[in-house]
Amino acid sequence: MIEEAGGVIVAMEACSGMKRYLLAIEEGTGDPVSSLARAYLKIPCSCMTPNTGRLEALDALIERFRPQAVVDVVLRACHSYNIESYKIEKHIREKHKIPVLKLETDFAESDHAMIRTRVQAVFENL
Repeated sequence: MIEEAGGVIVAMEACSGMKRYLLAIEEGTGDPVSSLARAYLKIPCSCMTPNTGRLEALDALIERFRPQAVVDVVLRACHSYNIESYKIEKHIREKHKIPVLKLETDFAESDHAMIRTRVQAVFENL
């Protein structure tokens, strides 16, 4: 729907997005399983608290890809992302001065019209 509205998706900061590529895994420091565990514990997941690493990861993505807006997609069952959403939106608006659109969805067909309308509204205001 973002692309249909004329947008281009430049990055994705989600559990399966670019987060894991922002970390370096230490090599040659002993047990490789311990190195992996240390790296995985640094992934800025919303279930970690306090989660300042997520703000830093977002800053890095925004600085690298220079989006004109951020779309915060929250799955209805992901309560930790939903709770963090307010802090994320406030941080992006204050620090980066770009619009943030929060979409809460479970990808049901019934969401499509509402999401399409909200996405189109953001692009009309850019």
